[in-house]
Amino acid sequence: MDRKTGEWYAIKSIRKSKVHKIEVLKREIEILKDVQHPNIIRLIEVHEDSKYLHLITELCTGGELFDRIIAKTQSPEGHFSEVDAADLVRCILDAIAYCHDEKQIVHRELQPENFLFASKSDDAPIKIIDFGLSRYDVDPGNMMRTKVGTPYYVAPEVLNRKYDKSCDIWSIGVISYILLCGYPP
Repeated sequence: MDRKTGEWYAIKSIRKSKVHKIEVLKREIEILKDVQHPNIIRLIEVHEDSKYLHLITELCTGGELFDRIIAKTQSPEGHFSEVDAADLVRCILDAIAYCHDEKQIVHRELQPENFLFASKSDDAPIKIIDFGLSRYDVDPGNMMRTKVGTPYYVAPEVLNRKYDKSCDIWSIGVISYILLCGYPP
């Protein structure tokens, strides 16, 4: 809690000895510092001590999109309504358009576990988190080749090791399908 304002924050403490590729962690922090969007987790500060790196972010208490999908599958409808799914997908697409078009950032790990809700409210803002596999796409003509992502959500081009930022759009399509059906394609 900020003692001056009374505002609560989340702290992700990362043990430096457990980080195998420090450049990946530095890139994630650089990206989080660079983005300012209502549907992307906000990095407040970074603190470092001898053993840990502490990332202070806005606090999201509404849980993961994954948990809300599970709850919906156990409801009488079995899935999100088209209106609710459209609202969520609109927010996600807006945030990814910001990343792609304004910041030249590709997330590369969009999945329901990487979205948090600001609060438990049904109309709480959704936030994209976990930019650990993200990268800048400064040369759009240059294809990415690293095979990354979670199998259910990864674009076929990623598996072929020749892809661009549209890999995020594929993942959003899979998430949209799950929101509307209650199960993966």
